Amino acid sequence: MTVSSKGLLTHISQFWNMLDDLAENDPERYRNFIQQELKDGKQLCVNPEPQLCIQTKILKPNEKVLFINLCQWERIPAPQSATRPVPVSVGRPEDSAEASDAYTIIDVAYNPGVLQAAEKDQGIKDQLIRMAMLCIEERL
Repeated sequence: MTVSSKGLLTHISQFWNMLDDLAENDPERYRNFIQQELKDGKQLCVNPEPQLCIQTKILKPNEKVLFINLCQWERIPAPQSATRPVPVSVGRPEDSAEASDAYTIIDVAYNPGVLQAAEKDQGIKDQLIRMAMLCIEERL
């Protein structure tokens, strides 16, 4: 076990002791804390919501159909400003085959506000699609 692992275990132990003390000395505050943590945890477990699907092709090494699902996801932060990069998350490629047609599906997630802006402005939507395709090209 490394020093940092031991330090982490110490912090975890201290945290549990603090929770035990809180539960014993202030049950109401403890219950509120646990309820808030459960509520926040549910937010982290929410899956991305598909908004738009694009069909294109992968050309190399073998040609096949690629479906890109543009999704909104609360876990993706909003851009810090109009001049800063737009945060994006690219999922793992999922290969499927129905009958004789092979295809790949990839989810690309943006902050919901980014996709809402794209609904109002075709130029923004086009930029998001191009950015998604560039991110996928880098990954594949």
